[in-house]
Amino acid sequence: ETIRMMLEEAGVPYEFEVVGYQAWKKIKATTPLGKVPVLRNFDGKGNDLGQETAIIRFLGKDLGFAGKDPTEEALVDMLFTQLFCTLRNNGLTHDGEHYSSTALRDIETREGAP
Repeated sequence: ETIRMMLEEAGVPYEFEVVGYQAWKKIKATTPLGKVPVLRNFDGKGNDLGQETAIIRFLGKDLGFAGKDPTEEALVDMLFTQLFCTLRNNGLTHDGEHYSSTALRDIETREGAP
């Protein structure tokens, strides 16, 4: 969720895709370390960046949210770590949605997957 918050705040267009079980089987091998989220073509050279915190730190620097000097960077990092822990510990997602296994199965049904 933090990734989307950052992109929204910066006014950067993005594509958000919830991947269901069947689709995941097909794309897993194409993701860094076999995990999501993925920031596709993050460097403009076709490379993908995986791991949520790595993506957040990259975007923080790239979008100018990381601080102007080492002291400010440390303070931003402290706040980021607290936010990340709070979101993770409370299961908060976009508009309060919770992506349970049932919700993901429902996505598969809507996608017409077997």
